Amino acid sequence: MCASATSHTIGACGASSACVAGRCQLARPGLRPAIDAARRMVVRAVDLAYVRRGHTPSDGARPPLFVLGAESAVLLMRFDVVVQPGVKLVEAYVILRRAFADSDTHESLLLHPTRIVEAWDGRSTAWASRPRVVEGSAPTTLVHPNHPSLVRLDVLDLVREWPRLDGRDHGLAVVAENEPRGGMAFAFGVPSAGFLSSSAEASPDPDGVMADGVMDPDIESEPALELYFR
Repeated sequence: MCASATSHTIGACGASSACVAGRCQLARPGLRPAIDAARRMVVRAVDLAYVRRGHTPSDGARPPLFVLGAESAVLLMRFDVVVQPGVKLVEAYVILRRAFADSDTHESLLLHPTRIVEAWDGRSTAWASRPRVVEGSAPTTLVHPNHPSLVRLDVLDLVREWPRLDGRDHGLAVVAENEPRGGMAFAFGVPSAGFLSSSAEASPDPDGVMADGVMDPDIESEPALELYFR
């Protein structure tokens, strides 16, 4: 993963590549990045929970921010997305927004997404009852203390498996591989209509992707799934 802001050197792509949507792409004259010809959709989670060591059920309530990289904290997300046969996923990311809390670490944080393989409910999930997760092939993302506010975690390989796994897949979890002092804070944002509910009307896309809870990432800051497809 890379950071596109020129003032940050973490994840620099080098002279022959450019940072596009968090991934290094070859920068050749006349060569367009794959996402240039792709449609973009950003989808909020239909269920979301944040648990850390010793955490008890919250009945769906959540604070304005959460911290990863401390107290073995885990972010749990489930998305209602159906990709029709013939649709090609080009990129897929979990997107998080930095909250820049005073307690933030001054060290880099290593984050990676995993696959949830047990049923769970965000209103009743606690540390002791957290669902089981398994490692996949998703890469680790390095988040520097001066990283831009938007953080992308590559989940393309995990999302591509959803049609094959069917009912055995229960969402995505984000975990930290290290615990720098204080951890790093991220924003939950303001809950939107239909949050923590699967009853909202699904939004069909003419290119074969249907999702419950399509959102505008420019005005909403909650954790979400960003898809590029064609």
